[in-house]
Amino acid sequence: LFYSFSSNLIGFLISAAITLIVPKMTGLEVYGIFQLYLFYIGYISIFSFGWCDGLYLNYGGLYYKDIDKKSFASQLYIFVLLEVIIGSFIIIAGSIHSVANYNKYIYVTVGLCTIIHLPKAMLLNVLQATNRIKEYAKVTIIEKVFFFLLAIVTVIFRPDDYKSLIFSDLIGKICGLAYGVYICKEICFNYMNPFWTTLREIICNIKDGSK
Repeated sequence: LFYSFSSNLIGFLISAAITLIVPKMTGLEVYGIFQLYLFYIGYISIFSFGWCDGLYLNYGGLYYKDIDKKSFASQLYIFVLLEVIIGSFIIIAGSIHSVANYNKYIYVTVGLCTIIHLPKAMLLNVLQATNRIKEYAKVTIIEKVFFFLLAIVTVIFRPDDYKSLIFSDLIGKICGLAYGVYICKEICFNYMNPFWTTLREIICNIKDGSK
């Protein structure tokens, strides 16, 4: 309860601080571009197609030590490959069709965020499903705190640079992902099951989670 409550409280306080501080120090244009980036990444979870939710539904209640880590590793590797393909498509399509420079940068960073954030989301679902709430909260806290610190440095020294502000969010997500990989290393650095066995599990998880 302490870790769960703390992670949500820290996330709320950081969001409130960013909302109150950043617009005054950067100006509305820079903050507006940053909000556009946040608006887009709010929708990237659709590119998991319910896969992460299916893992949560189908394996919720198991202990972490009892789950089939090779099965989870196999799904994670294929999931990462899928998100790399989708993220690359977003980057290329956005770069080609965008006119404004800030739009191009947003599409590039949204594509990168897809590759970084969604695998982290899968690991977070595994932690939640297996009741590792303490570790789940730590990943969330690390991501938020790193973003907040970098964002504050950015608005102090480069208040007119929307790129650095968006990049701060990406760095925060990378730090969260890195810690998630560390605490789930038995999954992230494991061997794969046969492809057809893994494919059946993927279809089952997407079928259940997408609903």
